[in-house]
Amino acid sequence: AENLPGIYCAWRGPSLLILDREGGASPDMVAGFFFRETRYLSRFELLINGERPFACSVAQVEANRLEYTYIYPAVDVGAGGGSGSGGQERHGGILQRGVDIRQVLIVHPSSIEVILEIGNRWDELADVNLAWQFDADFCDVPEAQSGRRIQQAQVESEPLERGLRFRYLHERLPFTTEIVGDGLKASGDCLTARLTLARQQPTTIRLHITAIDYADPMSESEGAIRDGRVERWFKDASMITSTADGITEIVNRGVRDLGSFALLDGMADEWLTPAAGVPLYLSLWGRDALTAAWQGALFDQGQMAECSVNRIGRLQGKGV
Repeated sequence: AENLPGIYCAWRGPSLLILDREGGASPDMVAGFFFRETRYLSRFELLINGERPFACSVAQVEANRLEYTYIYPAVDVGAGGGSGSGGQERHGGILQRGVDIRQVLIVHPSSIEVILEIGNRWDELADVNLAWQFDADFCDVPEAQSGRRIQQAQVESEPLERGLRFRYLHERLPFTTEIVGDGLKASGDCLTARLTLARQQPTTIRLHITAIDYADPMSESEGAIRDGRVERWFKDASMITSTADGITEIVNRGVRDLGSFALLDGMADEWLTPAAGVPLYLSLWGRDALTAAWQGALFDQGQMAECSVNRIGRLQGKGV
């Protein structure tokens, strides 16, 4: 992602999540939730009392998992640190650094699981308004990158009992995004919750964001089966041990990276076909797939190569 600085990616199969350093996405950048190269969420933003919490760290724990930590309210510039008086300043009635947040995002083949843990680290109760703000534009990757739309239609949002739905009102491309979460209610394009946080008693809230492709939907159970296929590949793939720790880490990480690019799409004997790369090329490029797969056969006994040949063979033309 050398031409897209300041972004973090997580992916599994045809699903790709791109966020900034603070764990957010907006339509004016190549970011959001993409499924089969269509952007099902163009905005994703966590808000506490109407503000972004201060991002302390971000880590890509696995290829399909991002973890962010935050504090709220942030320490004012110039305020003291540690246990000094600066830590006792208030913002909106809450002591600085009084609330800490951990947000985990796990990408599945057709959905994203969001797990948020929020806790109060001071002696007093903390009342907070928690919200996630969303939007969808259903553009493709080149449109997101260039900012120029080739196809465009109205996007309709509607509240659900426990979430929010976005529909693309294009006569030929009726894509849908569904977002559900326990303890949340829809308010415009946000899902919100009012929380009273007791000291040292974290609250966990979960979101599930699903991409629904009208032409070829992938159910949650189907996604789980495909998840299981790539997990078996990881388990079966050869790994090396060596007294040269650096070499061991490089090779074994490379094997896991290769497996993470399995597209998990099409017929079952095609699922391990690797994508060309992230963030712009999470799709099939024939030469890339074949080259990576035959090189990777040293570690997976040719499983990816076989899937790649099956996939590409079925896409060959039958006439001139």
